[in-house]
Amino acid sequence: MTARNTAVAVCLLFVGTLGTSCKRSNSCPSKFADLPASTQATEPIQCTCQSAPAGAAVWGTGTYTTDSSICAAAVHAGAIPASGGNVSMKKAPGCPTYSGTAQNGVTSASWPSYGSSFYFPDKSAGTCSAPAAPAAGMCPGSFLDVPNARATEEFSCTCTGKTASSVWGSGVYTRDSNMCNAAIHAGAIPATGGKITVKASPACDKYTGSTKNGVTTGGWGHYDGSFYISGSGDGKCAP
Repeated sequence: MTARNTAVAVCLLFVGTLGTSCKRSNSCPSKFADLPASTQATEPIQCTCQSAPAGAAVWGTGTYTTDSSICAAAVHAGAIPASGGNVSMKKAPGCPTYSGTAQNGVTSASWPSYGSSFYFPDKSAGTCSAPAAPAAGMCPGSFLDVPNARATEEFSCTCTGKTASSVWGSGVYTRDSNMCNAAIHAGAIPATGGKITVKASPACDKYTGSTKNGVTTGGWGHYDGSFYISGSGDGKCAP
């Protein structure tokens, strides 16, 4: 999830800035991180989304990592419809954790600590928040949402069934993957749910996506930490 240094030819319209002319489009760049540092410091930042890019990556809910897609995050937050529109956003400090959810047709992913964030002031205060605690015995969204996740080696919980949340890997999964969908993909439980035991495993340099048991997972490069489902894997990274 490392931000790429992408040159973006855009012209942003700022509230309170007058007399600025520009022959370029005021379309939003792909990611907030693509904006120049001087632009990121302006509040609020305004640009236009032509539509929500299909499959664009978003991390967080309400408050998003700055390498998230601006337009997909705006749709997820309810700031614009999927057909596009004008957005107003602000930069915010980084958060110790970001929780993924499915909203307005866009599924965002969870992520651990990240250095900077952005948000849409009409829809959020831009604050960091802890993930909502699941009911006793029920599985949280991802391994990152497990209490004291960094020190946890094994965790048992109950899944209620398949959700719309994302998974990366096959057999061994990134720790921001949805645990219950990963368990269904691994064949540990049916799509209707069941009890699982999740085990921590080391970081892998790559994760291979596949379609199994009605769940399609994505591929990914290096990720700092993995997990696997007890009885349905050995925790070893793919060659």
